[in-house]
Amino acid sequence: MPALDVNLSRFRFSPPIDLDIAGEMYDFHSGKPTNLKLSFLINQFVHSYTLLYIVPCAEVPRTVVLVTSDKERLKRLLAFWLEDIAQLFEHAAISDQSDFIRKWDKVKKEHTFDGKLEPSDRLAEWGFATREEIDDAISRYDKTSSVGDLSEALRTLREAMENYFD
Repeated sequence: MPALDVNLSRFRFSPPIDLDIAGEMYDFHSGKPTNLKLSFLINQFVHSYTLLYIVPCAEVPRTVVLVTSDKERLKRLLAFWLEDIAQLFEHAAISDQSDFIRKWDKVKKEHTFDGKLEPSDRLAEWGFATREEIDDAISRYDKTSSVGDLSEALRTLREAMENYFD
């Protein structure tokens, strides 16, 4: 999952409850694109210490989610486009796992998991979606946004916030 990794620049004892405090704590000017394992991403949400969102505005064209877990809070804040996260949930909802393989990786000394997902008709069968809506969702597989434009949007937003208070 593509994300923007924003480093901690100033420690506070309380979690950031709004974007202004998050902007003071984390360096929005030097965010770096990163790729995360799905399990790591889920862990950030389950154990979220900070969970904020930015609605579209002049500086940020689409909704952004900012999250960090209690364990990662002193290192980073992660930023995602909301539609990328929604797409993960959509992918899970319209897929059935038809094959599952677990292997021991001797080099990494951990189990690796693999499998095969196939489109499911269960949402149509249950009346939650039409076949056309499912086909449309399937056409969106693996089309996540670039975080490069997310990095620029957050930098621009932070500069606007700094200039607003001057």
